[in-house]
Amino acid sequence: MRPPSNVLELESWQGYKLLVMSTQAFNAFTPEQRESLLRHVKELLHADISTIEHVGGGGVRCAIAELY
Repeated sequence: MRPPSNVLELESWQGYKLLVMSTQAFNAFTPEQRESLLRHVKELLHADISTIEHVGGGGVRCAIAELY
């Protein structure tokens, strides 16, 4: 199974850019890819949503995109 790779860029309350994703998606990036991403955002945030990914078939973007 291919790991979910959808991510969502958000802006924090302090005004800086964040890239949020599942832990599975985070682990799919190589250290070099993470470094590259961090040149464009201040922080990479991830959470273990493996149940949602497995049962629902979606990732972080699918889970929170409609909430804000």
